[in-house]
Amino acid sequence: MEYDTRDVDVPFPDPGFYTGLMIVNPDVNGCSDTLFLEIDVFPDMEADFTLEYDTCVAEAVKFKDESFTETGVILEWDWEFNTTSQSKEKDPKFFYDTPGEKSVFLQTRDLNGCIDTITKSFDYFPAPPVVVVEPNTYEGCAPSEILFNNLSSPIDTTYQVLWDFGDGTFGTEINEIHEYSEIGVYSVGVQIVSPLDCEVSRTYPFWIEVLPEPIADFSFTPDAPKGEDVVMEFFNESTDAISWQYIFDEESSVYQPNPTFVFDTLGEHSVDLIVTHPSGCPDTIRKIFFIGPQSSYFIPNAFSPNGDGINDVFKGKGNFEYISDFKMSIYSRTGEQVFLTNDIEEGWNGRIRNVGKDLPPDVYVLKLFYLDAEDNPVDESGFITLVR
Repeated sequence: MEYDTRDVDVPFPDPGFYTGLMIVNPDVNGCSDTLFLEIDVFPDMEADFTLEYDTCVAEAVKFKDESFTETGVILEWDWEFNTTSQSKEKDPKFFYDTPGEKSVFLQTRDLNGCIDTITKSFDYFPAPPVVVVEPNTYEGCAPSEILFNNLSSPIDTTYQVLWDFGDGTFGTEINEIHEYSEIGVYSVGVQIVSPLDCEVSRTYPFWIEVLPEPIADFSFTPDAPKGEDVVMEFFNESTDAISWQYIFDEESSVYQPNPTFVFDTLGEHSVDLIVTHPSGCPDTIRKIFFIGPQSSYFIPNAFSPNGDGINDVFKGKGNFEYISDFKMSIYSRTGEQVFLTNDIEEGWNGRIRNVGKDLPPDVYVLKLFYLDAEDNPVDESGFITLVR
């Protein structure tokens, strides 16, 4: 068969050895050239395979090579089961740890170096061969929150999962977090149903133990402390406890049921009590209280301004640091104001406004007003005896 074009497609009907001839510029004298060709057409090669697996219970999928070559000899098989798993066996087995649609690639090479490929897909939804569950703990203190990690494989959200936690409650997630509120020992059951209605289940008898715990509580006195260097007493009111730890302001600890502690600063303070049950379970309670500033103002009921240096001036005593808006006024029996001051440190010397003449011995009327450390108004009246 002859062709008079530059490029040609030549069909060869059968395997075998063929020769050819290519002449360039055949009609040009002295400018033509000839090339002899030898072509070896190899027998046909076709990659193929079958697979077999139990659709109900997960096991390794069996792959069987069904590739064909007329040479009768295939030298290499390259399987790819996923992006990370390969095999060069002729008839391999592979276990999938996840369900779903699977794609398998096979490339074969025969004795002549001919290569062919094929890709097949199949659905893989068997039930796990065994139910495997790993809780984060097997015992806890009531109320106890347990994480049940379902390690069964293969499984995904297309499977139905039913948990029986043994306390009358159930769950349907692959992995479950369950809170046990009552003390006791619980058996846990798990049922898994595949999308093809294949079922596997397992019960873990007496698996989870929920231990008793104490109840922490305490009281203290004074309940409204004021001032610096306040001595406070604490009284344990916990139940079912065998040990106690008080933590004051997250710094100092005392291991007594009824301790005493001195707070040397004003402001907010915290007290934590950690108690332990005979089972080893703890409980904690925190209480917050405020130590406010303390003020005091005490007045005598008599004074003697006779110059002997003893009780010559009428004035109050106490802690004035947090007192404000102070006002003290003194009146005679007739209602005349004989003294007035807004200075808490200033006292009355027995004279009119401290500069006039000496007033006679008598009983005088006192009026007093101020705001205490918590800005509460103090409004008092009384009598003063002036003695000479």
